[in-house]
Amino acid sequence: MKPNNLTPLFDKPKHHKARPAFLRACGTNLGKNPLSKWVGWQLIQHNNKQSKVYQHAHNAMDALAMAIVHFTEIQSGCVNANVSQLAELTGLITESEAGNISISRASRAIIRMIDADLLEAAPLVWDKQLGYWLPKFINVTDKFWDVVHPEGLAGYEKARAQQYAYQCQGVSTPKEWLSITEAKERRRRTHIKTIFEYRKSKQSKAKERRLSRKLQEKDRVSSRAQITQQILNELGDCSHLTHQQLDVLVSKRMGLYRKIADDPDPPRHKAA
Repeated sequence: MKPNNLTPLFDKPKHHKARPAFLRACGTNLGKNPLSKWVGWQLIQHNNKQSKVYQHAHNAMDALAMAIVHFTEIQSGCVNANVSQLAELTGLITESEAGNISISRASRAIIRMIDADLLEAAPLVWDKQLGYWLPKFINVTDKFWDVVHPEGLAGYEKARAQQYAYQCQGVSTPKEWLSITEAKERRRRTHIKTIFEYRKSKQSKAKERRLSRKLQEKDRVSSRAQITQQILNELGDCSHLTHQQLDVLVSKRMGLYRKIADDPDPPRHKAA
């Protein structure tokens, strides 16, 4: 069956957002250095004594490589598109004179990448129409990143290390892949939140010191009466408390306020 699209190209879905910088770098590199030009193919062809691969097969693989980069989930290496979807988006669906639809061009290119250890295939499914096994799910390997990224595997490991650093800093979760811009924005928001919580905590402690010192100025009976009312208001339902238990709570609160009252005020920073 003669291919009716000799120059397939990946057409990104219009509703898809921009990919992470790492994937964009891979796509740019593939535009300059197509996967079919990888020197490893010569070694594979020589060792396996394979026949020459035609240019239209190279073109199919180059278009698929661009599509695979676009759909790959970097964290897991899973390609979030099946062979049929990849074939459709790269224009690799072939139609015979009888009107039969085939994705064999895309399938052969995928199998070739699997044989080269660039891809891993989860369970294979038998296609009755095509007459051979098709991968149901596709994962990329470290070797794939080594070939398609401009810095090779070192670029992938550097990107993963950066993402791990974001996770350790609490900027992202293990399921996310952040760009540098997104990480900076999250750090900024976290910084603002930390400052707000610090100021809130500082105001709360200052309020506790003022209350504690006022209680110290009162006689013991008045202080205990005020603290008892405070505890009763906080607890709401006190049916489970005995008088002895309530007395213990009041004594503990009295001791805490005494300690707070004795603490010196924090130093004030003078304006420059």
